[in-house]
Amino acid sequence: MVNEVGTRRDSRQLILQAAGREFGRYGFAGARVDRIARSAGVNKQLIFYYFRSKAGLFEAILRSLADTILDSAAPADAEGTPAPLEQLRTTIGRIWETFTAQADLLRAALLAGREDGGSRAPLHEALRPVADRIGALVSWGQGLGYVRDDLEPGAVAVQVLATALGYLSLDGVLGERRPPDHETAIELLLRPLTW
Repeated sequence: MVNEVGTRRDSRQLILQAAGREFGRYGFAGARVDRIARSAGVNKQLIFYYFRSKAGLFEAILRSLADTILDSAAPADAEGTPAPLEQLRTTIGRIWETFTAQADLLRAALLAGREDGGSRAPLHEALRPVADRIGALVSWGQGLGYVRDDLEPGAVAVQVLATALGYLSLDGVLGERRPPDHETAIELLLRPLTW
């Protein structure tokens, strides 16, 4: 039984990896489940067993991106550093790293709502827990007096995510200019939050 569970998890992960590449390259509309199955080395029906549909697979990939961000270990109180600010720093850094590593997939996700008339928002739903984490950390920092109390935590969360996604969508428009490295981005986003 342990081997079967391990095999299932491996197959599921292989499918998610292959699907991430496929959706990143072809977008939601152009991605093909048969190519994903071939790339993952699994039967096409296994994809439908795990994810029910192409849309379900796409949503699972986006949730796994959010899980990657949320699973990052935020440091506890570091000596002389307020815990909420350090955790915000870690979370923003993880967002930046994850979004940069998965830029093609995220661009496809940004367009996915438009491909079906805008009725679905899989990226928004997937990133909601990330926004909630940022909002909670901002609120915690406000309660301790480390973060400005004239800011609305939800608006800060939206600003952080919109900034990271905005850099991805402007790639190529910026010409020779490149988005800031993640350390610079963290400072640009954190500095206005503190007193």
